[in-house]
Amino acid sequence: MHHHFGSRFLLDTLNTLGFASSYTEVQRFELNAAAAAAAHDRTNTQFGNGTFVQYIADNVDHNLRTLDGHGTFHGMGMIAAVTPGFRLDKAVPRLSPTLKEVSDLAKINIEY
Repeated sequence: MHHHFGSRFLLDTLNTLGFASSYTEVQRFELNAAAAAAAHDRTNTQFGNGTFVQYIADNVDHNLRTLDGHGTFHGMGMIAAVTPGFRLDKAVPRLSPTLKEVSDLAKINIEY
């Protein structure tokens, strides 16, 4: 429901009636799923022979001329496409990660 409509009111109303999880629980799941996927991507950097990984990004700013040389890259929408695909059948842990912890997992080292 949340993915389809994005309505906090709808989710909380359905939760009150016993038909859905609460909005805060859905938000918590999405945060945990993002953290689990990012942690999996970090630990599974060796995809093996015959695997191709391509990063696709939208709204990217790359500024090499900063005063300290840090914070030179900013990307709003990024995904990693891996072929052949693989399936992640691991349960999502029910934790309370902070936004800082999730954003630290989502960093990509740019090498050239």
